[in-house]
Amino acid sequence: MKKIIISGLSMATLMLMMPTINHADELDTKIQEKNLKIEEIAKDKKTADAYLAKLAKEVATLEAEYNDTLAEKVKSEKKLSDIQKKIVILKDKIEKRTSQLENQARNAQVNAKGTAWIDILINSESIGDAVSKTVAMSQLVSQSNEVIEEQKADQDELSTLETKVSGEVKKVTAKTEELADNKKALAAVKSEQDVKVNEISAALATEKSEKVKFEKQKEEAEKKREEEMKRIAKEQELQAKAAADRAQASAKAEAAEVSRQEAEANNTLGETTDNVQNEEKTPKPESSGWANPLAGGYTITSGFGWRPDPNGVSGNGHDGIDMAGAYGQQIMASRGGKVVESGFHYSAGNHIIIDHGDGYYSYYMHMSSIISGVGQTVSQGQVIGLMGSTGNSTGTHLHFGISTGIWSGFLNPMGFVSL
Repeated sequence: MKKIIISGLSMATLMLMMPTINHADELDTKIQEKNLKIEEIAKDKKTADAYLAKLAKEVATLEAEYNDTLAEKVKSEKKLSDIQKKIVILKDKIEKRTSQLENQARNAQVNAKGTAWIDILINSESIGDAVSKTVAMSQLVSQSNEVIEEQKADQDELSTLETKVSGEVKKVTAKTEELADNKKALAAVKSEQDVKVNEISAALATEKSEKVKFEKQKEEAEKKREEEMKRIAKEQELQAKAAADRAQASAKAEAAEVSRQEAEANNTLGETTDNVQNEEKTPKPESSGWANPLAGGYTITSGFGWRPDPNGVSGNGHDGIDMAGAYGQQIMASRGGKVVESGFHYSAGNHIIIDHGDGYYSYYMHMSSIISGVGQTVSQGQVIGLMGSTGNSTGTHLHFGISTGIWSGFLNPMGFVSL
């Protein structure tokens, strides 16, 4: 009975604890989900960080190339400046030389008048003077031709220098602009990646924060569950004690009522009948030391050993004696000993097992009420329960058995006591 009460209370405790248990399980699930999410985000962050590092390296490479190109541009611009200075000098020389040639052309009238040589001869004072003037005139023409050649060479060099510098500057400028565009585009990608990494970091921080929150909630739920279990255990202990006390009081009252009814029946009979009833009420021990567990009338409905299974559940092997009697009939210990099992079994119903200390155990099954509990020492003939039909039973009876082990080594009770 005590085990039945405790089992009932345990079930009630479980039902009361189910919301807390379910909440803790839900928190465990959420924590696990957060762990998976954190792992996933951490992988994304690792990939994003690697890509960001790659972009940073590419940006650094472009910056170095950009700086090198700028340095080349500076060199080209310096070279251009030097050439431009040279161009200024050349232009000045060309301009002066052009003026000189124009003056010489006007004075000599080389291309305009064919009588210049005749004038020299006519106006000469002597042949020597004419020769001198002619030589001078030839030298002047020759010098003019040289100046013209120099002028042409300088103009060609000027054109070449201007073309070269112009192409160099265009080339460097174009490359600088291209690098600047690439740098700008890469910087934009890097900026976007920075934003993505920051978003991933923020998401990771959020998931970790929520995980910590769930872990804290779980810790609080576990603490609450422990406190609730302690409270319920205390309440269960008090309820079990109260229920056991009530059960024991009820069993004693029931036994007292049965005794009273038997006493009234005995009082209506004669002295001889009364003596017979008294002998039946307290069975005498036999030479084996065992006594009949029942007082009063009973019928053996099933013996020890093979028998047809009455309900298809127990099997054909019967490990005791079935003694049918009245509901509530007193059941007594066949021998003195210590109760080692007392409670409800799905097949044995309300039952008691007594250890007799010499290697033997006795069994009392299917009782309506249990009076003796585990650990209690009982004497031969002491009432330990009342007959009933609990467990795997088809009618009111006592299953009485004897064995050499707990639920093993069963022997025929008829070899120990006459029933």
